[in-house]
Amino acid sequence: QTSAPPAQARAPGPGPAPAPAPGSPEAVGSTAAPAPEPFTGEIRFFHLSYWDGTSWLESWNGHQPPLGVEITLGFDPLPDGMLPADYPFELFRRVVALSFTGSPLRGASLVQAP
Repeated sequence: QTSAPPAQARAPGPGPAPAPAPGSPEAVGSTAAPAPEPFTGEIRFFHLSYWDGTSWLESWNGHQPPLGVEITLGFDPLPDGMLPADYPFELFRRVVALSFTGSPLRGASLVQAP
């Protein structure tokens, strides 16, 4: 004689069933992912630039990752018709040097975009 696994407790009446416990057979087959949430509602401007070793580019489609990425954030949206380089408000900029397979940037120096 085999016994059935214990049923999950649930309040009587209509309503959704409780979520399956992580790692349970019910959760393992689930394809639903939680909806992403913004980390803040304050950021209204986000821009990336890519360093190829000689200049900053507005897009990257190379087969290798760029040597560096410049991340620019601002609290105000970019005005219509304005280029990201001409952003007129306060901004926060960080340049991240990327290194892969243990090799440094192959002698390239990152020069921050104007």
